[in-house]
Amino acid sequence: MAKAADAVVGAVAANKGSAELFSWGVNKSWADGGEDPCEDVWVHDSNEEEPHWHYVTSGLSDPAKLEAEPGATTSGLGYELTFRLKRKPDEQEAPEWPWKRLQELGWGIFKANMKLGVGHYLRRRTVITGGTPETTLQGYYLIADPRLPATTSDTGTIAFLQAVGITDEELLRCEAGEPDEMEAALLARSPLGITDIERTVPDEDEVDLLQLNHLQNLLTRNCIERLPEGTSSLAFSTRADEDQVLTHEIPEDAGFKMSRRVEASLMLVFALHWAAGAYVNCIHVQLTKQPDGSWSTVLNFEYEDEEDVAVRVSDVFT
Repeated sequence: MAKAADAVVGAVAANKGSAELFSWGVNKSWADGGEDPCEDVWVHDSNEEEPHWHYVTSGLSDPAKLEAEPGATTSGLGYELTFRLKRKPDEQEAPEWPWKRLQELGWGIFKANMKLGVGHYLRRRTVITGGTPETTLQGYYLIADPRLPATTSDTGTIAFLQAVGITDEELLRCEAGEPDEMEAALLARSPLGITDIERTVPDEDEVDLLQLNHLQNLLTRNCIERLPEGTSSLAFSTRADEDQVLTHEIPEDAGFKMSRRVEASLMLVFALHWAAGAYVNCIHVQLTKQPDGSWSTVLNFEYEDEEDVAVRVSDVFT
């Protein structure tokens, strides 16, 4: 049976068809004290779905890089990372920034001892290109590589996790508790999970009220999860500064603790307005439990250029 590195390149070679296979190696291997966890990042071009580059790491499944757990049937981390990048017209050579970012990602995974799998998402401190070339994609969503099934080596099985570039708005949907809906929309756009670094969230002419209603109900659900038992109402305010940092005004006797899901829900509401040119800087939230046990939500919005407060009332959430 093949060693882990040979099993990886064998799987890539079997998938690439007639395309030329190229790899970036390292000057100093991990075993010799090098910092890059991937001894190789392989790449080849593909025209399936649309022209793109397919990158695959080799080294994360190296069993020598971490101590195996008792009874483990996987090799090393148990997976390698892949990435598909939309190819520009007449582009003859694969861009180098993806293999550098994959090395960084692999380094971070080992350092933090992250246990990654399908359906996980990662937010970067900077955009996924590192800033050059420009993009608004802020993180990754992980799917099973559509064309590379798990393979077997002499030290265990190796899966292939594909990192798909996603926007801040899509990350917020994951963080707010809607990764399945985000994934469905992502793969409807590209079944192969091809990353287009020029993809952005389009500006709108006006606030989508149906989407706002959905986000209000999402916010309500996430707030209810944090309320002490027996609570029948909650009121608080959230402000966003020019750097999109949120600050909250919550009554001390509310017994309510802000969570990442609630914050992500609020950021989505802010972002929905900002995309339509409605510059909201404060949201006042009022949740009330009805006699039948359902909850109603009222959101009051303060706009930068208006003194009046706009009021939207969500559907009753049960």
